[in-house]
Amino acid sequence: MKALLKLMDVKTLVAGMIPVVLGSVYSLYRFELFSHWHMAILMIGMILMQSCANMINDLFDYARGADGEVKADEKALASGEISPNQVRRIIAAFLMIDIVIVLYYSITVHWAILIIAILGALIMYLYSAGSKPISYTSYGEVTSGLIMGLCVMATVVYIQSGVFDFEVIIVTLPTSIYIGTILLTNNISDHIEDVEAGRHTLPIRIGIERAENLWMFSCSSLWILTIAFAYLKYWPMESLIFVVALFPYASVFSFKRIEKKVCNKGIMMALIGKIGIRYHSALILGVIFWKLVH
Repeated sequence: MKALLKLMDVKTLVAGMIPVVLGSVYSLYRFELFSHWHMAILMIGMILMQSCANMINDLFDYARGADGEVKADEKALASGEISPNQVRRIIAAFLMIDIVIVLYYSITVHWAILIIAILGALIMYLYSAGSKPISYTSYGEVTSGLIMGLCVMATVVYIQSGVFDFEVIIVTLPTSIYIGTILLTNNISDHIEDVEAGRHTLPIRIGIERAENLWMFSCSSLWILTIAFAYLKYWPMESLIFVVALFPYASVFSFKRIEKKVCNKGIMMALIGKIGIRYHSALILGVIFWKLVH
């Protein structure tokens, strides 16, 4: 179980859960359509998909020798707790469950969901595979944000409500930014090891100081965008009130004080996790409060 949790990289699974929950809650607010059943199934599917992406990435990094002893505490393959063949079998099992979920919604909702799933799976593979995987470039943050944020959240809204329009695309922007920032946090902490592994991630490309400033701007943009979205009625004013009250401003500024080394990766990932959970929970609480008073 310890090895499986390492493989799944539990600290990153929030990136899969947030767009499902938020897309479902947005559907409740804007269209008054919401299904607990859909949200539960999609949560399971996204957790398994995110876990597969993490495991595929670990497999290729392990094969390239990019995950050395320094990452043994967080990587089950690097520590020898599990073999590559065992990882492949776990990936196959998770993918089979996801395929069943995708086929179910492709048949009961719309065939386009199958196309989206295939494209998502292809990008997930290209993220780690090939002579120049996306994870080795400066496009990882944008790719993860667009796929896990925009595509997933918009698909969830469509499954819940049957609506897909420009507003749905725009309202996914803060979550897309946040998910990209999760990867940015990871790449900032790993920048020394990534240089040695031959990666050219965004922090390496633009420099750590600029990457830190981008991190702070991205986190601050969450509540700034919420002000605009509340004005446009994309979210209820109650959500803005909760965001302003609960947003962890001190956590954003404390990021600058943390030494950017792999040994502090757990601290930095916990920090970005706290920001995401507080922000998105505030949006959800606002919708719940709005629902109670209207």
